[in-house]
Formats: sequence, C-alpha cells, structure tokens
Amino acid sequence: MRRLLLFFLPALLACQVLCAQNWFLYKKDGVKKWFERSGKKNGDNWIIQETDSSLTALLQDSVFGISNTYFFNEDGRVEKVTTTANCDSCFRKYVKYELNNKSMGWRQLNDTFYISGFSKKTVLEVHPLSYSFSVIRVPWTAKQYAALLPRPREKSVGEWMKEIE
Repeated sequence: MRRLLLFFLPALLACQVLCAQNWFLYKKDGVKKWFERSGKKNGDNWIIQETDSSLTALLQDSVFGISNTYFFNEDGRVEKVTTTANCDSCFRKYVKYELNNKSMGWRQLNDTFYISGFSKKTVLEVHPLSYSFSVIRVPWTAKQYAALLPRPREKSVGEWMKEIE
C-alpha cells in the first residue's frame, strides 16, 4: 500500500499545481500555505511573491521552471491562474495536461481560446509566445455561454432534399 501511495503522490501533487481549476475555492492564505507545506514536504524551493491582489509561486531548478500567478477577486478567492513555463516543450505539456482534464469538458473556440462545460464557468486562454496560459473563472449566464458556442452549419435545400428521399 505504501508503494502505491508513493507512486501516486507525485502525480497528485502535479495535478494540484497544474490543474488551475482546483484553486478557485482557495483564498490567498490557503494558496500561500499550500506552497509553504509543499516546499517543506517535498523539498521544493518555491519562491513566493505577493501583492494586494495576486500571489506568484515560482519553482526553478535545473530540470524545469514553472511560475503560477494567482489573482484574487473582491471576496479574496482565486479568480484567475496564469501558468508560465520556461520552454516550449514544458509549456505544451502543461497545456495538454490542463486540456486532458475530462471533468472540465473543454471546447476549443479558436487556436488560443477554450471554454469549459457551462457548470464549470471557466475559460482557458493560451499565450504561446510567452509560454503561458490562463484559466479564468467567469460568471456566465446560460444565454451568454450559448452565444459563445459555435453554431451548427445550416443545411442547404439540396441537403434537406437528400435526407427526405
């Protein structure tokens, strides 16, 4: 059982750090404490930079580097997370990891913009030139969400006639 736990623990840690939507219920103190505990527990050297409305956690070592910046709303809860990598391959891996989260139901609207399923009320913006992406919580109404979705192409009269025959 311990071996199994030791095997899955790094994956769970990576999911918590990389899956930005996991942070939306956190307040600034909670985010800060998580990184402090993670650093002590795993020997990671997270550098924390804090302002009134944001908190940046930077991990830099010889293998990879990642920076997560958390932006907070008026209630003090996370409303946006921007993840920045230090290389193209790392950036692509992090975006792929985020998009592979099936519970979000990501739908691609264009090359750099994805929306989640309606209940998650989340947008993912990809910024390939800066090797970063942002996950943003948005207060959509059902009508606003539906307006973002691509509309199915209307059939021509000829296509309708073929279906009837």
